[in-house]
Amino acid sequence: QTTAATDTFVSTIIVSPVGNTTQNGTALKTAYESVAGATVNSPFVVKVEPGVYNLGSGRINLIPYVNIEGSGPESTIIRSTQNSVSVAVLDFEGAGGSVEVRGLTVRHTGSGSAMGVYSDSYLYLSEVNIEFTGTLAGDVFGVYNNGGFLRMRDCDVSTSGYTITNGSSGVIGVSTT
Repeated sequence: QTTAATDTFVSTIIVSPVGNTTQNGTALKTAYESVAGATVNSPFVVKVEPGVYNLGSGRINLIPYVNIEGSGPESTIIRSTQNSVSVAVLDFEGAGGSVEVRGLTVRHTGSGSAMGVYSDSYLYLSEVNIEFTGTLAGDVFGVYNNGGFLRMRDCDVSTSGYTITNGSSGVIGVSTT
């Protein structure tokens, strides 16, 4: 039996750069957070082409069974100035299920407290770099796993690209509770 090739994807969404970095970030957030109907038996993947995707001071709320795949940590960069240790740039909170994030960099460029990736469910990180740059005043968490399951493979967490202005601040690359 011969199967014809098709250019239509059923459970894969492709996100391409659409303009400047802020427009790219808006396109990525909109495309990812609009996925509906993903289940353990019918997962989705949002494939992100090379580029810089600037979320401004926003974040992406990760959805159960909707994986996000970049084109490599050096090629796909999700950037945010999210200044909070209660909300991460990639935030998987109270959602249950599982998500895999792979092949990209999460770069925090804000000036307050910061969290790169947060999860209280099942989170798989593969070839993900988490970087902090700039001047931070407050606590810094690269990856915060709050009672969920965390698997990291070939990941780098760099908190060396910043300056702390508050002497009582804590810096933690990976935290699990």
